[in-house]
Amino acid sequence: RRQWQSIRDYAHENGVSLIGDVPMFVAHNSADCWAHQELFDLDANGMPVSVAGVPPDYF
Repeated sequence: RRQWQSIRDYAHENGVSLIGDVPMFVAHNSADCWAHQELFDLDANGMPVSVAGVPPDYF
């Protein structure tokens, strides 16, 4: 956390914006989703409110 804060502060002081992203379709039962539920569109039970994509083809 200290290293990230230091880099973030340095970038901000020098007019540099940092942009990050999350891989598409993070599994709702993944460690990322469990640890940072506030970053995902989940209901009170931890289930996704919004989903995208289609089921796989079973052939």
